[in-house]
Amino acid sequence: AEASDSFTLEQNYPNPSSPPASTELSYTVPVAAPASIVIYNQLGQVVKTLVNGDMGQGSHTARWDGTDETGSQVASGSYICKLISGENSSAIKIIVSR
Repeated sequence: AEASDSFTLEQNYPNPSSPPASTELSYTVPVAAPASIVIYNQLGQVVKTLVNGDMGQGSHTARWDGTDETGSQVASGSYICKLISGENSSAIKIIVSR
């Protein structure tokens, strides 16, 4: 299949992430649709919403600077980054190391 037909969330780079430097997330959506990228902690609580809105078809990049919704730096540890678009969803683990 063409790359543009795929739905992917690639592993963030760099990983482990060392805030305050941001880590980069590359993702591809096959069709234009509302999409969200949310960072969760190990308890499944929302830490930060990176993307929430209409997304064009193709490849995109999002950045996470290791902060939560209030702008505070998150603690070291593992976080789950989940991309949802239409009926598709994908998740990766992000390690934050200080």
